[in-house]
Amino acid sequence: ENKGIYFSFVDLRWGITGAQAAENLIIEICLREIERSHIFIGFIGRRYGSRDYGRPDTAWMQNSFKRASAHYPWIMQYWDRGITEIEFRAGFLNDPFERPSIVFFRAHAYDAAKERENADNEVERKKYCNADPSEAELLQELTAEVY
Repeated sequence: ENKGIYFSFVDLRWGITGAQAAENLIIEICLREIERSHIFIGFIGRRYGSRDYGRPDTAWMQNSFKRASAHYPWIMQYWDRGITEIEFRAGFLNDPFERPSIVFFRAHAYDAAKERENADNEVERKKYCNADPSEAELLQELTAEVY
């Protein structure tokens, strides 16, 4: 700080309370944090990220999209995409000159090994693989756009 630099780390995957999630604030909070940032650092692995599948257990996604669209109307054109993609779009894909950005790509072999390692633990295993085959294609499209 004495050099005029202050670093604040924001991990968009953690820190949202159950009450905020219940109020459908997940996407809005993530986008607000990105908006406050002066630099965007992204990480892409083999998992595309959470998205709405039209099932009752993923209905929260549409509710979160609708709530956030009041402040970020552009997101509704991506309602069928994952939260990670929305974050990347807000961070730099929508406007590559708004803030400096860097993206790191995790080796797919690492994710595959972690998926095998956690074969008996569904919660942990899902962190390293896509829940639906269509997500691999969406991840490939996102990765190509990031490059």
